[in-house]
Amino acid sequence: MRASQQQASDVRVYSDVPGLPASDQYQFRLRAAGTSAAWLEPFAFLTQCKKGIKGQNAYFTHLSDWSNTYRTYLKSPLWGILWQ
Repeated sequence: MRASQQQASDVRVYSDVPGLPASDQYQFRLRAAGTSAAWLEPFAFLTQCKKGIKGQNAYFTHLSDWSNTYRTYLKSPLWGILWQ
């Protein structure tokens, strides 16, 4: 199974990644800056650190439950990106 793609100008996004749930906290839209290109909606996914317990596992305690959201897109180095 392959991820579905959307493309406008020199910007390409992946709108889903099979087997990976979308972020329940963030959604994004983007397009090439300075254009009237269609807004694209990249797939956003969330990662979360496990709980670090000193002396019991190898996870850092100061990062316990820390989360990060990633966006999936490709762009030409010649274009800026406008985000919403």
